[in-house]
Amino acid sequence: MIDSAFYLHFTEGFEDEKPRFCVSKGRVELGDSGEFGLLVSVSPPLSASRYASCDPQIDLLVLSARMGRTFPITEWPFYVRVFVPTVPHPELHQRFQKDDLNMIAIGALQQSI
Repeated sequence: MIDSAFYLHFTEGFEDEKPRFCVSKGRVELGDSGEFGLLVSVSPPLSASRYASCDPQIDLLVLSARMGRTFPITEWPFYVRVFVPTVPHPELHQRFQKDDLNMIAIGALQQSI
């Protein structure tokens, strides 16, 4: 089972960002490779000006597993690539193509701050 709530700690790219509380919105397919990621809501939202997003605040991210791991999360920390969706209404998408996502950082998911 996919853990529904956890914290995202930025480890590469945006180390000065504070951890964000995340709630899983569900699995999403990443391209045609059969790889899956998680669509998550984040709180507090990220500032869009920093990440070249058209939305004023970024409150949805896509996370993909790193280091040979796959979802569901079985041990902590769980290392991920962090993407900002570039499509309107990402919560309505079940699949994202490469051009639909902008990678902004590497992160670690943890059960607590």
